[in-house]
Amino acid sequence: MDLYVDTLESKKTQLIDQIRSHPFLQRCRSGEVTVPELKQFLVQQGLYSTYFTRYLCALMANLPSNAEVLHLAENLFEELGFEEGDTKPHHLIYREMLEKFDLELASNKPTAGTLGLINGMLQHCKNPNLAFGLCAERGGGGWPVAGPPSPRFRLARPRMC
Repeated sequence: MDLYVDTLESKKTQLIDQIRSHPFLQRCRSGEVTVPELKQFLVQQGLYSTYFTRYLCALMANLPSNAEVLHLAENLFEELGFEEGDTKPHHLIYREMLEKFDLELASNKPTAGTLGLINGMLQHCKNPNLAFGLCAERGGGGWPVAGPPSPRFRLARPRMC
């Protein structure tokens, strides 16, 4: 098991380094990214994020117990705006931010890279091996999932992802 975890940790470090060295992110850090590039990024991120509830539902379809489904359903309700209180759903916050840049998602199409990310994320979340979906959501989905009750989740997510 330790060899498996060490291998995954090593791969994770390699991927993080690869992402950090991406020219776009380097230009963002140095303040050299252009406004059109930033706008394109914001639109593509928005298009990718419109699939969030689909990712979550695909992951929930493979959960072994109703208790785990209910745990993630709370996040789904929050994202759809059904949470009690004055919390605004993330998709509305993002839409308002896009409007400030005079951008809209409906008039844009995902790039090949964004489509690849969307399709890859869906495939990982549909995988019967929960580690694939959990690692995908922790790395690309940004889901604030607080660890469902199953020992399988507690083992898989923190050590592998």
